[in-house]
Amino acid sequence: MDYKIVFYSAQKTSVCERTLKKCLSANQLNHSGSVFAVKNEALGGRLIEAFKACDITFVIGGLDFGDSRNAAHIISNAAADCSPELIRQLKGIDGHNGFMLKSGGKLLILLPDDPGQIEGIVNGGLSGYLRYFAKAS
Repeated sequence: MDYKIVFYSAQKTSVCERTLKKCLSANQLNHSGSVFAVKNEALGGRLIEAFKACDITFVIGGLDFGDSRNAAHIISNAAADCSPELIRQLKGIDGHNGFMLKSGGKLLILLPDDPGQIEGIVNGGLSGYLRYFAKAS
């Protein structure tokens, strides 16, 4: 199964990408590419493109904003009308959490733009869910 990464106002993008790929290597998931978005509108467009190509999309970054640019805020507003099947907070280290949303056979995972946080979240339970999701699809 393929996945795409959308970097949203992220830092350390190459290190985050390598960390995520390493953590997912045992799950037999294939990285099909990475794209970048700096503004809210661009994030929406990148997500639409990613979901046309893949069943799993990771958004890295944008979780530290305290305003309307916050990735979780943007996604929650967009998902309000779609009645997602699953919404889960992914516990990270030091209060830096990620989020997972499943709807219509598609999986969206929001991660902080810190390689240590990504590794902790993926290895802390997300990896097992991704194996399950890939087998079920």
